[in-house]
Amino acid sequence: FAVVGKPFSIISFFSHRWMFGWIGCRWYGWAGFFFGCGSLITMTAVSLDRYLKICHLSYGTWLKRHHAFICLAIIWAYATFWATVPFAGVGSYAPEPFGTSCTLDWWLAQASVAGQAFVLSILFFCLLFPTAVIVFSYVKIILKVKSSTKEVAHYDTRIQNSHILEMKLTKVGRNIYFSLLCWV
Repeated sequence: FAVVGKPFSIISFFSHRWMFGWIGCRWYGWAGFFFGCGSLITMTAVSLDRYLKICHLSYGTWLKRHHAFICLAIIWAYATFWATVPFAGVGSYAPEPFGTSCTLDWWLAQASVAGQAFVLSILFFCLLFPTAVIVFSYVKIILKVKSSTKEVAHYDTRIQNSHILEMKLTKVGRNIYFSLLCWV
């Protein structure tokens, strides 16, 4: 989105108003929602994959490259669905209060029961549920690493190297968690 969308908001920022008309606003809002939702769901899938590979070792033996591609296709279809729903009349995209970029029209969404249901749906399916899965995954990974620390001390260095890898994954999980916390 940074390459495709940010130039629009930068130009509008320096002009102190949205410069690209109604269609440009709808496209920009759609792209922002699409890439934002898709990115968060991708992070969710990565955290779930790591959880399954670390906490349920048999999972890692059957996952192949084509499974990852299928998962990515489903993720971006999911993001496309949620970003496109406002075009079906449930909501819309409109300029934000400062008028230099566009997003979901939150005021219009509150005007009807369908709009309110849409807002609650995206809140749950595009933010709360993915965040809960990420938090669950990394908490379970951290607990698994902590519980295996004592066991690893009794094995040879090869297994200790595996433990070091798990610790690195835990640190990555913490980084993702805190970046998600800042993002929200």
